[in-house]
Amino acid sequence: GRFSDDWRRWKLADLFGNMENYFRQCVALEAGGRLLGTSAIRSNPNVISHSLTACHDTVLAAEGLITSFRELKPGVVDAMADAWSPLRFCVFAEPVQAVRGGSVHIEVVLVNEDVLRPGRYPVRVQVLGPEGYRALDTSITVEIPETLTRPEPPFAKLVFAQDVKLDGPAGACQIFAFFEERAAAEGGEYTFWADDPTAMPRVESTVTLWGPDLELAQWLESKGIKTQPFGPNAGAREVILVGNVPGEDFAMLTARVEAGATAVFLCPAVFAKGDRSLALLPLPEQGSLVTGHDWLYQNNDWAMNHPIFKGLPTGLMDYQFYREILGDKFFRGQTPPAEVVAGMINTSIGYNSGLTVSVHRVGAGRIVLNSLLLRENLSAKASHPVAERLLRNMLNLGR
Repeated sequence: GRFSDDWRRWKLADLFGNMENYFRQCVALEAGGRLLGTSAIRSNPNVISHSLTACHDTVLAAEGLITSFRELKPGVVDAMADAWSPLRFCVFAEPVQAVRGGSVHIEVVLVNEDVLRPGRYPVRVQVLGPEGYRALDTSITVEIPETLTRPEPPFAKLVFAQDVKLDGPAGACQIFAFFEERAAAEGGEYTFWADDPTAMPRVESTVTLWGPDLELAQWLESKGIKTQPFGPNAGAREVILVGNVPGEDFAMLTARVEAGATAVFLCPAVFAKGDRSLALLPLPEQGSLVTGHDWLYQNNDWAMNHPIFKGLPTGLMDYQFYREILGDKFFRGQTPPAEVVAGMINTSIGYNSGLTVSVHRVGAGRIVLNSLLLRENLSAKASHPVAERLLRNMLNLGR
């Protein structure tokens, strides 16, 4: 019913081909999520046990290791055999979206449930990027002490932590940690991404700022993007950017869009008035802004092959790659958009769906609606490369 309606309305067959493929891809995301989550639990020396939820899918909720028909889900057996191994390396990197010229913090935790005998063990730690680039390749020694003393050593121990400078090609980077001899452990792998600031899409035109979002204005200036305040004189194909603070006159902004401008709205909160969250949205059908609580029963976010996502992965949005970008707000029931760009669907325990990025025609112009966490990741303290690329692509729609 509702899923089929969304499938047709948003033309998701253009992205996934068929419904079966869509659901198979959704189910396949579970293995990686379980491996990462269990690694975080096992790497914490303060956690002595945990309860797995759940063995099998129940009550139309796809939370199990196996389906309601007791069929194994793809990759889950391998993931849990790795995650529960009595001897493994749990490795992590922050930020998960780094930039060339910056650094990333690497941590390696050894989980050892009394597998290793006392002694000294050589361990190699590598950070490898595209085209053979090696940001780090070093060897350390891990010492396993006698366990006759009290208290006994914890099952999880941090054995390596370092800030690693990145100066290689942009793309996916991998961390590897492994014993060079005398032992063999599971785990020891982690993926993060590095972007190249010099390869960001250039924004050649001057951007008009509507609303006193001073922090956003300063961020744009720091990135070399020219801006001007909203005023009476409008240029051809003007691009208007609205941050987290609205301007004073929505009617004037709407008139400018109807005359041919493109307005990019980064935050749904600017449309609120009183107890109506979208009272000022300049569309005939304002619809609603819905919160999709994303906890155990996760949303499946997706992105179309659209210019706004140029240079970024599309299809189902990877939870790690888009970790800081995925939010819990989405638009539902608005005037149908001219271009569907991104959305989310949740089919566990009921049904929830909506759009997170869309382009709507308003007169001779258009507006871009967004509920992804872009503005939250663009400031002097947080300049997220994925958020920056998405914003630059939005601003270039008006070119």
